[in-house]
Amino acid sequence: LIGYLFDVYYEMGEADRNIAHVATFGLLFPNMTSGPIMRYSDVKESLFAGHEFSYECFTKGCQRILWGFFEKLVLAERLAGVADEIFNNYENYNGLYIVLGMLAFTLQLYTDFAGCMDIVIGIAEALGIKMPENFNHPFMSVTIQEFWQRWHITLGSWLKTYLFYPLLRTGFFMNLPKKLKNKVSKKTAKRITTYLAMFILWVVIGAWHGGAWHYIIGVGILQWFFIVTSELLEPVSDRLRNIFKLEKNCRLLKALGRAKVFVLMTISFALFRAVSVADMLKMISRICSADGWRLRLSEGQLLGVEWYEWCILIVSLIIFTLVACIDEYNSDKSVRDIIEKKILPVRWVIWIGLIMWVILLGWYGPGFSAAEFIYQGF
Repeated sequence: LIGYLFDVYYEMGEADRNIAHVATFGLLFPNMTSGPIMRYSDVKESLFAGHEFSYECFTKGCQRILWGFFEKLVLAERLAGVADEIFNNYENYNGLYIVLGMLAFTLQLYTDFAGCMDIVIGIAEALGIKMPENFNHPFMSVTIQEFWQRWHITLGSWLKTYLFYPLLRTGFFMNLPKKLKNKVSKKTAKRITTYLAMFILWVVIGAWHGGAWHYIIGVGILQWFFIVTSELLEPVSDRLRNIFKLEKNCRLLKALGRAKVFVLMTISFALFRAVSVADMLKMISRICSADGWRLRLSEGQLLGVEWYEWCILIVSLIIFTLVACIDEYNSDKSVRDIIEKKILPVRWVIWIGLIMWVILLGWYGPGFSAAEFIYQGF
């Protein structure tokens, strides 16, 4: 709604004189708690047009909802048990287990939030309403900057449109390069101006998740540092590529870039999940300790989770990764499009199999609420 007001005020969009339209946009039930964050101009035609029942839209929407249930109930909730055990009791575990807990939370956060978005967008699709995508396989990114162009896409777009670009148009930022021109080069002055505005942007992103420092640093200042450092070191990277005669987009560099992104975001999200910055530093000290990598197994369990549950989790993660890879490397068609081309018996085996996988292997039990998603809290 704030975006709508900005659009009208700055004449980037027309005011809708029908209050029922604006209320419907603001109160659309699927995305009220966690997004995606919509712009009025992008959805008004789809939202208010008359819709006849579409079997194709309905079935595709249901398929996406089902995939969201798989991510949430089979993956995220299992991973949550491991992550909670480590982060709540890290003083009882050595470095190997703490790293495992950090990896578990990174995957939990992704599958929980992405699962929520698939359910939300699937509901809208079944109703004939097109919502903007919020994820685009972020862990396929080769840089941190690319990662944030693929993760919570609508929040990044909203903040760039309504915070970052307006900041750069303020008197202070317009005049800053002129004040610096006698001290540094024109190019450096422009960079300093951009990086300062970016710093404010990332602090706001961190604060948006919560006022505590572990939020502001973990998904705010730290991300700014990664992006700025990467840009400043680009000439060094170019020289190293020339020395080793490597193409910029070769498979080796892409693989190393993806590994780097995963490691850096795992550290960032661990700080995001930790109770405080001090707790995170204690966890890192245990990882770096001399005896921090010994494996201790309880009979039939690892971190209080039965071995058969670990098997379900690993197999489900393999399925999840395969689907992500197929989607990433077949940009012209999704996995759903590929399945749609199969003969009827094959399609039904796949979809009924996934339904049974969710029903039989989803994480259920006393005190569990399927309606609780991590991003409801931000």
